[in-house]
Amino acid sequence: MVAAKLANMKSGDNSKSANWLITSVPQEQAVELLNVADRSFRSAKRLMEEAAPELVVAFETGAVSVCR
Repeated sequence: MVAAKLANMKSGDNSKSANWLITSVPQEQAVELLNVADRSFRSAKRLMEEAAPELVVAFETGAVSVCR
């Protein structure tokens, strides 16, 4: 979930801009920095975007996992 929150670079963002390191982190970099599997990243990202807020909170507190 941390990698999914960290990865905030949208498609089309200019990675050459002076502020990109401060404001934008591509998915690939977030996954590598936090040593997270790409599939886990995608599952967490989907959970953040589509799940009920209660489920997101349960995941963030460790009550549930995105893994089976």
